[in-house]
Amino acid sequence: MRATTDLLVRRRDPLLAGALLVFGLAELLLHEHYQGRPAWPGPTAASIVEACLLTTPLCWRRSHATRSSLAVLATVAVWSPVFGAVEATAGFLALLVSVFSGTAYARRPALVLGVAALALALHNAADPSVRTVVDWFWSAGFLAVAVLLGGAVRTRQLRIVSLERDAGTLAREYDERVAAATTAERAAISRELHDIVAHAVSVIVVQAQAGSRSLDDDPETTRSLLSTIETTGRSALEDLRRMLRVLSDDGPAVDPAPGLATVAALVDGFRDAGVAVDLELPDGLPRLSGAADLAAYRLVQEALTNAVRHAPGAATRVKVRVEGATVEVVVEDAGRGGPASTTGAGRGLIGMRERVGLAGGALVEAGPTGHGFRVWARLPVETTSLEPLGTTRETAR
Repeated sequence: MRATTDLLVRRRDPLLAGALLVFGLAELLLHEHYQGRPAWPGPTAASIVEACLLTTPLCWRRSHATRSSLAVLATVAVWSPVFGAVEATAGFLALLVSVFSGTAYARRPALVLGVAALALALHNAADPSVRTVVDWFWSAGFLAVAVLLGGAVRTRQLRIVSLERDAGTLAREYDERVAAATTAERAAISRELHDIVAHAVSVIVVQAQAGSRSLDDDPETTRSLLSTIETTGRSALEDLRRMLRVLSDDGPAVDPAPGLATVAALVDGFRDAGVAVDLELPDGLPRLSGAADLAAYRLVQEALTNAVRHAPGAATRVKVRVEGATVEVVVEDAGRGGPASTTGAGRGLIGMRERVGLAGGALVEAGPTGHGFRVWARLPVETTSLEPLGTTRETAR
């Protein structure tokens, strides 16, 4: 049944044309009359040809609507003055179907309607049963109904096309948003990995260099340096596990991300690595959003890591202060210049700027000064309340 239905749907136009042709030929061969006149006026051979010309083009009434409709209407316009107006029901139905199809599916419906009006006028002029204005309006009324139905179908088709176009546009926009979100997520993961690995590797390298120099002369110092290397490596592994748990859909609850509350511990780790760091914190910790808090921590971590890599041994200062509705984070070193200060791809600074920007802040400065290098950022404070810190200022040991 389904195959039969699909076949009928695909062949519905040829079937309609064939049915009208058979019906018309039956009227012709049975000598049907209308108001005392033959339904098919003119010679039988000419009427057979006319029946074929009126019905056969309907096989393509959808695929080639303009040509199909014009072929039927031209037949009416040419045949009526020559052999007389056709009064057969099949011819009348073929005329209505052609006008409907031309209005609904033709690329040039105005042309079809113009030819239809001409064909109607020539048909009525050759029809002796059309005598009054009422007869003219009656015959034109049928074509008007066909035009209205065809216009309704055309409007519906145009609306469907518009909806499909809009749906395609929305689908493309959705794909673009997904691609952009995926790219942003990959960039965030890349920044996070860079911050974790670069910090840990830089500290480990510095400790390993110091340990290799003191290996023979000062075993106790070497042991302490190796312990720091172990602690730094474990901390980096813990950060990586935390990030992987965040990425996992079914992972266990994760520890809070680092923030300003853990900056003191971060600085202690650098001090243990031999970096002279002066840390200044406000009387209370500003309350930041999660993104801003993590951005502040990563900014300090990246700036100190860069100081270790590019200005080893230089005094470094970390300052966190609250200015109105913003918190300022400043990290500067008294760098000693040299080739090391020009190396690097700048990925860390780009990550800083993106992190701070996504958190609603701004990277005010990130570049060399007259005596070293400074990183300065402003981040928005979520509320005006501050959390007690315990100590107001720390200095280098």
